[in-house]
Amino acid sequence: MRRLNHLLRQARGRQRPDDGAVAVLVAVLLLGGVLLGMGALTVDVGGLYSERRQLQNAADAAALAVAQDAARSCSTGPCAPASRAQTYANDNSSDGASGVLEVCGAGWSAVGPCAGQGGPALTQCPAVPGSYSTWVRVRTSTRTGGGSTLLPGWFARTLTGNGGYAGSTVLACAQAALGAPSRLTATLPLTLSLCEWTAFTSGGTAFAPPPPYNAGYPVSYEHPIYFHDTTGAAHCNAGPSGADLPGGFGWLAT
Repeated sequence: MRRLNHLLRQARGRQRPDDGAVAVLVAVLLLGGVLLGMGALTVDVGGLYSERRQLQNAADAAALAVAQDAARSCSTGPCAPASRAQTYANDNSSDGASGVLEVCGAGWSAVGPCAGQGGPALTQCPAVPGSYSTWVRVRTSTRTGGGSTLLPGWFARTLTGNGGYAGSTVLACAQAALGAPSRLTATLPLTLSLCEWTAFTSGGTAFAPPPPYNAGYPVSYEHPIYFHDTTGAAHCNAGPSGADLPGGFGWLAT
């Protein structure tokens, strides 16, 4: 017992005078709002950035889908513009819920004219070029799984004088126009194997009919091109690596 007491006294004698300084520093930074401010910048701003990316993906996908429906003159059932846009908005959200503020456009009777856009200029769509007479626009906004239109800020509301902050509504916008491009400034650096081309065009003799598609778009002419497939369902007897042949097709350097 005397030996144990002696060791304890030695340990206490070796304690440094700055023991506990880190805890004091953390307390000062926390009370001064420095750590809370850093948390707001990282967690809250990071959440806003993620929400913005999801909503933009939703708007882009929805605008393309609605434009494809317009090209096929399909506006009922799953093709209803509002329903189609909402489906893509939800599918591109991590919580399965996003808001659709507006589905509008011109040149298609299934959508009405667009109203004025709200929010910062960064979240607004630009004016549609006059060369396009048929186009659609989809605007998306924050909606949580609980139905709220505000993205909560976990740290921002704890800062001094900011206790009433309930969150922010993030916005995004996308447009898609129908018609041939007026000009091309670059080529698409993509190649595919002759085997795939021959199989899907019957040796270069069968192609999809040109538009307009008054009787509906000929979906049967669409075929997947497998850049890499090792499932055994490859159309051109892919080798062990999954490619039709080494260097046979894929993305090229521009």
